[in-house]
Amino acid sequence: MGGWCCRPTVDQDAAEVAVGSVDCVVECDSSIVPTQTACGSDGVGGGLGWRLYSHPLEPFDMVVCAWMLEQNMPGAQLAVARDGRLVYARGYGVADVDSGSPVGPQTLFRLASISKCFTAVAVLQLVERGRLSLDECVLPMLLKVLAGRWAAPVAVADPRWQRITVRHLLQHTAGWDRDVSFDPMFRSAEVCREYGMPPPFDVLSVARYMLEKRPLDFEPGSRMCYSNFGYSLLGRVIEFVSAQPYQRFVHESVFVPIGARSLRLGCSVPPSEFRLATTTGGDQPSDQQQQGQQPDGRSDVAPERDQRETRYYCAASDGLADNALAPINGDHDARVAWPYGGFCLEAMDSHGGWVGNAPDLMRFSSALFGPASPLLSAQSLQLLQSPPEPPVSRTESGAVEPAFYGAGFMIRPVGSKANIWHNGSLPGTLTLLVHRHDGLDWAVLSNFRSEPGNGCDMSIDAQLHRAAAMVVGSWPTHDLFDHPLFAPQRAHAHGSLQ
Repeated sequence: MGGWCCRPTVDQDAAEVAVGSVDCVVECDSSIVPTQTACGSDGVGGGLGWRLYSHPLEPFDMVVCAWMLEQNMPGAQLAVARDGRLVYARGYGVADVDSGSPVGPQTLFRLASISKCFTAVAVLQLVERGRLSLDECVLPMLLKVLAGRWAAPVAVADPRWQRITVRHLLQHTAGWDRDVSFDPMFRSAEVCREYGMPPPFDVLSVARYMLEKRPLDFEPGSRMCYSNFGYSLLGRVIEFVSAQPYQRFVHESVFVPIGARSLRLGCSVPPSEFRLATTTGGDQPSDQQQQGQQPDGRSDVAPERDQRETRYYCAASDGLADNALAPINGDHDARVAWPYGGFCLEAMDSHGGWVGNAPDLMRFSSALFGPASPLLSAQSLQLLQSPPEPPVSRTESGAVEPAFYGAGFMIRPVGSKANIWHNGSLPGTLTLLVHRHDGLDWAVLSNFRSEPGNGCDMSIDAQLHRAAAMVVGSWPTHDLFDHPLFAPQRAHAHGSLQ
């Protein structure tokens, strides 16, 4: 699959690394040598990929190409920053297998759960501004939002909802365990049947369903269980408190101050199959789209897919999915490819709905965790990196676990600092954003995900830490954020540095 090839030769050596997600011992490939030049996208069909800077950082190329080969990925994208400077940005392979169009450094990818990072920052901004408290109960806000949609009162099935706070939602301790019950964000048909509405569902219908029909799985604050639904509710909290659509608030408060122009909400299917709204063309969505305003007045419906966005692919063994979008994009009985109708991306806005490119993720990470952050105060950044209250994320002895979920990010303390990261995964999408304690940041995005549960998917995490160790002392001094390709005032679909 794809129009790329690299064949590694490996001289293995064991090396211990502190990776983003786990401390582990990995096999260190000291000489991964790509042997063909057809794997990449320099715009004319040659080279390893779209190269914006050459060999000092080639260990990153080696591990990305090896990962793609292992996973049979059509395309991927990488950006690396150091001390707030963008030092590397590159596309690998193809964005569209049929057309052979290459992945460039400006190609857009679904970011999946990296979206939670943006939502968490937006919530903490509202706390800083005195408009929200972390210990505020979510239920009264949610009931007021739902009352604006349905005239009849919404019943609350579980009284423990009254104890769920904003902090619980941020730290995944609110009471939902998808392994015990299910993840409602992937239950479009069930929710629509319950309320006699045509698919796809929307975020408020999911919230109503969970309030009226489902008990919590555990006492709020008693343990941590990752919850997409919890972050969907945070999107509604942002809308209620800010009196703005979720997309508009995040765009204006998080992305505009740092010049991250590519980030926007995505849509479920390609424009040839499903057209939600028209775009004005160019590098930016229209003002209406940036603000989250749609023809039907719903803030949870995204603009049409940007033409710079990659296509998405799954393993053949994943099979086809029930059509979660019918009848909007076809027959109720149709089976569809998982990335294009197996789920409703529009309903995932605040927990998994954003698209963007790796260089803009470097803008976000570098700005957030750099000196004098324009996004959050030092106090908020400390809160973001703090563990939940006991007993959550504690060992049997009562000590804080070596890695824990803070507020929107995974945290692994390293001395007085920390490795901070978030990964994302959807059918056809695999993503990783890392900020290291030593000032290194990177993001890697792909347009393929193999079968769920395949541990090799995130093997790239440890390998990128290994790549960074291989180039210590050879880091470039330039800043590609200053290059016209990435400057906020000019964005291009294609470009390169020689």
